[in-house]
Parts: sequence; structure tokens; C-alpha cells
Amino acid sequence: MCRGLARCLYREPGHRTGRIDYSTTTEQEIEYTALFLGRHVDQARQEDRPHSGAAA
Repeated sequence: MCRGLARCLYREPGHRTGRIDYSTTTEQEIEYTALFLGRHVDQARQEDRPHSGAAA
């Protein structure tokens, strides 16, 4: 999902076969952006979880 969002941000459609060519600068930037978005989403998800041992 993050890669799809990164593609939208770069306005770069994916290859119709689904293959990714990492030799291009744009594809490398899309991959880095997708990884950044994924980390951000994961961090936000962890912050929303109740801490173990918390009083209910």
C-alpha cells in the first residue's frame, strides 16, 4: 500500500507486469519514500497500542 501511495505522490504508474526496475532514479526514490511511509505508519500504530500493564 505504501508503494502505491508513493507512486501516486510521484505520479508514476507501475509497470503493467508488476516488475520494478530499481536501476532508475525515480524507482529508487519511490522505494525510499514507500519505506519511509511504512516506518511512519508502523510507528504511529505502535504509539496507539495500549501499553502492557496499564491500568484499565
